Amino acid sequence: MFVGAHPDDETLAGPILARACLAEGRPCRIVLLTRGEGGRCDRISGCGPDLAQFRAREMERTANGYGAELVMFNYPNAKLPWSSFPSVAEVREIWEKVGDPVREVAAQIRSFRPTVLLTFDPEGGFTEHPEHRLSALLTDLALELAAREEATELGSPHAPERVYRVLNRYWLPRLLGSADPTTPNEVFDTHVSCLPYRATCLDAALHLTRLHESQKKDMELVRSLRPQMGWLYLRLHRP
Repeated sequence: MFVGAHPDDETLAGPILARACLAEGRPCRIVLLTRGEGGRCDRISGCGPDLAQFRAREMERTANGYGAELVMFNYPNAKLPWSSFPSVAEVREIWEKVGDPVREVAAQIRSFRPTVLLTFDPEGGFTEHPEHRLSALLTDLALELAAREEATELGSPHAPERVYRVLNRYWLPRLLGSADPTTPNEVFDTHVSCLPYRATCLDAALHLTRLHESQKKDMELVRSLRPQMGWLYLRLHRP
């Protein structure tokens, strides 16, 4: 299971998803808190009828490309530019006026019962986006709630065998001071084979970024960084 904030966030864990979901055929679920209406549309022909619906359809095709189930909630997505983004606390207050994201993510954990759960780091959020950071914080709370509910109802809580933070620890962000502050304790080799697809897991994931047409500029940037993406940096958070 991957838990993120926006359609296209799965890109940042894409090689792992390609390995698990495609090469190994494991059941996968992608859980996203927003539909990305606060972003921009990079398509010359537009993103109708509105950006949220357009990005949701892109994400459905991407999840299908990974062979993953998709669950998307409709919490508000802060609008660009970055300078106008609210704080993590402010975003949480906005979201909790709409619904109960902790309980909804906990319900997804309980229904899917993942053995491995991936999310961002609540301190840095990979890109410093407050909604990335909040999605990670809420996932931690959801894991605790799911465990309590199962202990109460079933007597023995289920928990993922591994919970990982996907970290931005690449050399350029470290140089610029924008990398995640958390230190990785594991790495994933993105050049591992994604047979029978005759590609590395990195290339399989980068190919699927092309389905996010509305985010063309961001996805072109991701693909341009292929030489730096030989590893995904991870922090084993639990156990």
